[in-house]
Amino acid sequence: MRAIVCLVTIAVLAFLPSLASAQRGMAIDYFATAEDPSETMAMLFTRVTTRAEYDGPAITLRSSLYVPGAVAMSKVQVTGGGLLGATREEYDHYILYNPRIMALADRAGFKTIAQMAILAREIGHHLHCETNTRYPSNAIRHSARTFDPAADEYVGFVLARVNASISEAVEAQRFLLVLAGRPEAESIEQRIDAVVDGWERGQGPDPETLRARLTHRLENDSQSIQSWW
Repeated sequence: MRAIVCLVTIAVLAFLPSLASAQRGMAIDYFATAEDPSETMAMLFTRVTTRAEYDGPAITLRSSLYVPGAVAMSKVQVTGGGLLGATREEYDHYILYNPRIMALADRAGFKTIAQMAILAREIGHHLHCETNTRYPSNAIRHSARTFDPAADEYVGFVLARVNASISEAVEAQRFLLVLAGRPEAESIEQRIDAVVDGWERGQGPDPETLRARLTHRLENDSQSIQSWW
């Protein structure tokens, strides 16, 4: 329990720049304040998209202290060429990650698995076209706290493709749930199941046999996660 409290405390401290700006009434330009990603994160991002055979819209990875964990955002570009000369909206797609949170994942002993899980969830948002909005702050409000079965399923799929074990995938999802602060209690078990579904899909055929072998393990995992809160 002490370790979990420490993780949550550090996660909150990592997000203080954004909270301080909000308290001063300052609007944050998330795109202007973002920086180039580290070599390690750029490498992990490439590994995730390559091994998962990602075929969605092009995504630019950026680093920012003003986001909690990581956030999928799109920057609207208003162009001409619409029907009868009307304007139309096109989007540049980004993932902004907090380097302090990624360092926390590394120190917590997850190595690169949790970092790839964090990136995978945000890639999943772009893959399912959930980020096309004029208002980037909407992405902050709908971060990892919100149950999104498609994005959680994609986390499991990606982790299977990078050769993570089922236990590593579940532990990575636990870490994401801790970063979320306190996700909806009724969604905790669903979110674990979504990751397992994705992991099974990433592993290939015969998911029913695999699920039968994992049922007891996942019941215990779900009970452990609920006991944290």
